[in-house]
Amino acid sequence: MRHLFLFCFLTFTFLFTGLTDSFAACGNSPVYAVWAAPQGEGKTLLYYAIKTKNKWTKPIQLSLEQGFHITPVIAVDSKGTVWIVWIEQKDDENVLSYAVIRQDKIETGRVLANTKAEQSYAPVILIDQQDKPWLAWSGVQEGQLADIYVSSWQDKGWGQAVLVNQPNKTPDITPLLGLREGKQLWVSWFGINQQKIYVHFTAELHDGKWQTAKETRSVENLKAFISQRTHIEPFPEQAGTWLTGALFSGLDCEIQSINERFASFHNTGDIQ
Repeated sequence: MRHLFLFCFLTFTFLFTGLTDSFAACGNSPVYAVWAAPQGEGKTLLYYAIKTKNKWTKPIQLSLEQGFHITPVIAVDSKGTVWIVWIEQKDDENVLSYAVIRQDKIETGRVLANTKAEQSYAPVILIDQQDKPWLAWSGVQEGQLADIYVSSWQDKGWGQAVLVNQPNKTPDITPLLGLREGKQLWVSWFGINQQKIYVHFTAELHDGKWQTAKETRSVENLKAFISQRTHIEPFPEQAGTWLTGALFSGLDCEIQSINERFASFHNTGDIQ
């Protein structure tokens, strides 16, 4: 069942994605890029770069153990701390992993430290006005289909994973995080409605609890929603050949960090 879900999930993701050479960005802040570069024998390396004054820096390799690191996302807080999150595939697990880069010091670890047989996918990241990082991802519990979870940084580590979507018997996948008017945190994702049609659900955080809106967005409406909040920014040529990547476009953007799933969707609007 786990491998069948993984196959269906990745099939949907890559049909939805396609590889693209353009990403979303806004504002005048420096743009940060992160990507997974193939190394052969089922291994990848993670790199990131910074764009200032219309020029990208030389790619910086993130020092990690050899393995298959995929779907990285990146955010940078007001102090310049770099937050990178990705999925590491090892053995039978898909592990949600993170790196925090403060000046020359790097801290790495698992987001879900005490989870066994972890199956996590499609992370996204955001920094709120208090400089607190937030994560959302799609996760699979034993015997269930995918659900959407959120966690935030709590001083020395990631807090407890909180289930966002209502319990159901259908997969909830590919989340997106946003901060409306600089204060209202929201997460949206693809799920199946009562008419068995894929739509985009949205939940907002109110008084510490996630509340799912009754209204949903169609695929075409989601395209317009993303388009209004992003601009096209070319990915750095220095990345060379890469598998997956993302851009961080600034703290002043409602959608701060966007990966190739949504960048490709922004360009085409086609998930068929």
